[in-house]
Amino acid sequence: VSFKEISTKSKIPLRTIFRLFRDKEALHAATEVYLGQIMAASVGELAKQNFVSFATNTFSVYDRNEGLVLAYLFSPFGRSARDILRQKFNQLLLDQISKEYKIKSSTENEPRLALIVSLVNAKLWYDMKTDFSLSGRAIGSAVGWAVSTLLTDLRST
Repeated sequence: VSFKEISTKSKIPLRTIFRLFRDKEALHAATEVYLGQIMAASVGELAKQNFVSFATNTFSVYDRNEGLVLAYLFSPFGRSARDILRQKFNQLLLDQISKEYKIKSSTENEPRLALIVSLVNAKLWYDMKTDFSLSGRAIGSAVGWAVSTLLTDLRST
């Protein structure tokens, strides 16, 4: 994407963008910091809620930040940031589940926990939104139900 496209889409004068970011690397670095802050805020929310509530509420947040989420999913820079941040985020979710639900990591539990964590992601939001015309709230409700059901079953084994 060019600085001119950024200027047009954001309605920020091109001159201002060049004053703030000397080149694309500086813009990318600032964007990475910003995405890191969003992830940190998201993790802060996770710490305040139980995992099922967090999973349920995440999809409404995606609806409120649709443009950013789409850029995160489909722009080249967004995809590279997602590759980096997703691993960290997945580990934070796994740690939260283990702590909150007292589920031990084991060879048998590992793929099950991975499935649960995989249900809380922007790509699932996008697919359900575009394929089924569902709102973030409806998606969150379904994911909350699925996560809760899976966690209940996992704790009983």
